[in-house]
Amino acid sequence: MVRNTGVRKQSEEAQIDWMLQSETPTPLSFFRFVDASERSRSIQKYSKILMKTIYRKRNSDSLNSVLYKFNKGEYKNDWEIWKKERTKSLTVTNIVETNFEVHDIYNSTFTRALGKRNSNYANPGSSKKVKSSK
Repeated sequence: MVRNTGVRKQSEEAQIDWMLQSETPTPLSFFRFVDASERSRSIQKYSKILMKTIYRKRNSDSLNSVLYKFNKGEYKNDWEIWKKERTKSLTVTNIVETNFEVHDIYNSTFTRALGKRNSNYANPGSSKKVKSSK
């Protein structure tokens, strides 16, 4: 499998820029930013981007503090929090989509029923019935 290194570099640069601009560059925030889906790869990627960002901006107390807390294990629950948030978000999205589908079915059924009822009249809304040719 051939990987496009240009796209990968752009993605990495975007992640470093995000980390430099973020007020809270914690793993949880990073997982939200990249929409992480796999625990070990996401944690490795976060660690790699954090180290590259610190290398780029060596005198950043906030980034060094985040690195210290990360190494100390203070963010070990961030993945579980992210998965719960993501699951909840997907559940809400599915509920909303289901509601739209139900409303579409209801509205189309109602419109068809209303159309059949109105086809018995010369003009919809009129009280004069059309004579049937039987």
